[in-house]
Amino acid sequence: MDGRFVDYFEACGIVADRSGEACGAILDRPSQRDPALLSFFDATGISPGDQIVTLHCREGGFRAVGASSLRDVDITAYRVALIKLVEQGYQVIRLGDSSMTPLPPIAGVFDYAVSELKSEALDILLPGIASFHIGSSSGLSLVPLLYGTPCLFLNWHPFDLLPWGRRNWTVVKPIHSSSDGRLVVERRAYGSLGRIRERSLLNTFGYDIRDLSAVEIERAVMGFVETIEADLPEPPKVGLNQGRVLTVNDRDELQDLQ
Repeated sequence: MDGRFVDYFEACGIVADRSGEACGAILDRPSQRDPALLSFFDATGISPGDQIVTLHCREGGFRAVGASSLRDVDITAYRVALIKLVEQGYQVIRLGDSSMTPLPPIAGVFDYAVSELKSEALDILLPGIASFHIGSSSGLSLVPLLYGTPCLFLNWHPFDLLPWGRRNWTVVKPIHSSSDGRLVVERRAYGSLGRIRERSLLNTFGYDIRDLSAVEIERAVMGFVETIEADLPEPPKVGLNQGRVLTVNDRDELQDLQ
């Protein structure tokens, strides 16, 4: 495109810009009166008027490929953040498939992934009606992006495929030096290391990678909620159609990769 190679995420961002959708949407959001959604609401007690957050944390059960293991996420680290969301009035719907680790019972959180209500239709519809989506590096991340649903991606890897959408946040998995533990926070350096898809190869260069901690996840979720509830105007369509890309620094703070 424009005489250069672009990945499919960037290509979708260009299409969204040219389609006139500032929010990054390529598809129209589904109607909450869709029969499949009405049946879901009736079965779960969730209301169409509720503030819904969809959640997806990739695990290896659906597609166990060794080279993709760094994309996997431990959903147990999200528990505190989920409780905080419920306390702020959100209903959380966990997406995924039946191979995933079941969530412990949490009031206000519906574990749709392992429920009998799971269907192909709802897999597509639910991210489209959410107030926002919390995702990870998986194929499902495309669904909320296509609808223009605001997205917070956590534990993202690899770095060479970054989601489009200017109001979205993508928090990458922290990479640190094996010798002194210092975190990589400079975009150019992270951009090279973050393209490595296997831990053993990353280790040969003297670095390692980890998941975000529960505290870091909570901090990112609450920070993103503030931007959602502030109801900020859509960013102008200037430059690359991409939102904030963040990591964790040595002061245990979230910061933009620059």
